[in-house]
Amino acid sequence: CAQTIIDTFISSGEEKWVRPSGLVIQLPHGYEGQGPDHSSARLERFLQLCAEEENPTVGSKPHSTRWKTSVYPNTKADEQLALSNVNMHVLIPSTPAQYFHALRRQMILPFRKPLIIMTPKSLLHHKPCSSTLLDMGIGTAFEPVLDDPSVVKTPKRVVFCSGKLYYYLCRARKGLKCETEVSLIRIEQLCPFPFCSLEKTVRRYARMASSEAKIDFVWAQEEPKNMGAWSFVQPRLQAIELKLKDEGIEFSISYKGRPVSASPATGSFQLHGDEMKRIARDVLMK
Repeated sequence: CAQTIIDTFISSGEEKWVRPSGLVIQLPHGYEGQGPDHSSARLERFLQLCAEEENPTVGSKPHSTRWKTSVYPNTKADEQLALSNVNMHVLIPSTPAQYFHALRRQMILPFRKPLIIMTPKSLLHHKPCSSTLLDMGIGTAFEPVLDDPSVVKTPKRVVFCSGKLYYYLCRARKGLKCETEVSLIRIEQLCPFPFCSLEKTVRRYARMASSEAKIDFVWAQEEPKNMGAWSFVQPRLQAIELKLKDEGIEFSISYKGRPVSASPATGSFQLHGDEMKRIARDVLMK
């Protein structure tokens, strides 16, 4: 029932009837061993409904079409302009401050767009998932990409992820004693895709690599490979790869996570724990 309303009215109402909507939909999404019906909000379905060009051409001219982000966002201003050029915004905020800024931005934007927020339940009482008032004060705003707060001077692997998986990987990274080898980057906004912010982050890490020691770039997710954000982010990360390749910067992305599956998640808590440990080892260990 709800999916029909989302497909018919929310995602396409502005295109079909010129009726913009500022509706905010907050959905529980996070793999916590509670079975398929309590793990996935079907993130992939919402991303499929997003009308955004997956491989925009390089340039900084104004966007030429109503829904397609046909020009590669080279600047923060272009990235902000992309907010008005898509039909929906899809976010996975990982801190209270990011959640605050997402709702605040939704209210002060000069246009209306549906906002889809994926929120893992466990982060409500997870102590590391906290923010200070300074994080919500003057000069702060929603950040589509969050760099690793711990300084990794010579990383061997850079991991892109979203949501609660970041905190699980932080804990696993400490347990595996590879804090000095792995950087964890959070992509907080999936649509519109933060090309400019992510390219800046990739460029900084790619320059740390030497001819002898390459850096692995990995996309990690909890969902099976045929679900979640992978099919959405892969072509967009490849667009960044092509742009950097023209500048002589090597960057390629690989997938780490659950294999393809017909079910979003297992119904066994023990099996879930075993799968998460395997994902952590695959993601963090070269």
